[in-house]
Amino acid sequence: MQKLSPSTLFVGQRMIYLDEVTSTNDYLRSKLSEEKVLEGCIVCTDYQTVGKGQSGKAWESKPGQNALFSVYLQPAHLVANGLNALSFCIGLAVRACVQQYLPKHEVTIKWPNDIYVEGKKIAGILIENVLGAVPKSIIGIGVNVKQSSFLVDRNVTSMHLEGATTTEPLPLVNACSEFIEKYYLLSKRPGGVQQIHTLYVSQLYKRNDNIIVNGKQSVVLGVDLMGNLTIEQDGIQRSFGHNEADIIWNS
Repeated sequence: MQKLSPSTLFVGQRMIYLDEVTSTNDYLRSKLSEEKVLEGCIVCTDYQTVGKGQSGKAWESKPGQNALFSVYLQPAHLVANGLNALSFCIGLAVRACVQQYLPKHEVTIKWPNDIYVEGKKIAGILIENVLGAVPKSIIGIGVNVKQSSFLVDRNVTSMHLEGATTTEPLPLVNACSEFIEKYYLLSKRPGGVQQIHTLYVSQLYKRNDNIIVNGKQSVVLGVDLMGNLTIEQDGIQRSFGHNEADIIWNS
């Protein structure tokens, strides 16, 4: 595998490449417990034996077919807001990366952190935060690139299946690195968090559309600054955290 060469100040400038690993998040977490790791370091692999998505769900990926990597950040400036803005930054970054290669497609962020292309999942994000004197965030990202069939879920797609201008994982990792740094640095500027939140909501999957929440017809309004999904149900605005409601997105 080639060395990463993103046009960044620090994200992706240091890369650890592994042919195979349980998961890049697991490896990076272990690495952080053993030695100092520079912010922006990326761990990338061709295959994860126990790749995970949100809520511990398995992440299906065939060897060498997809972009599988983790990024290490130290978002001390975001701790006061509960690190929710970091989730917004990463969601926007991966969405922008996918959109760059699929300019004619509708690319949206499905709350809290999946990326959808024309209503099908193409990427997932898993963020693990460890608070301390120096907050540590391990951000696992998987983007379906070359894979053309999926066993677990039919509502899944890939860059290849959507006719993207690239079907190799490395350009995707490079592009994601650049977008991650762009939004992360924006979050450090005055008013940056609010700007990022507004952008995130504007790219939300099913915004102003109908979904089913706890068995009732509901309309997606957005996501608040605390990262909760906001909906209108029976004329009343309600908010839910991740895994606090039974949601049917496509009825």
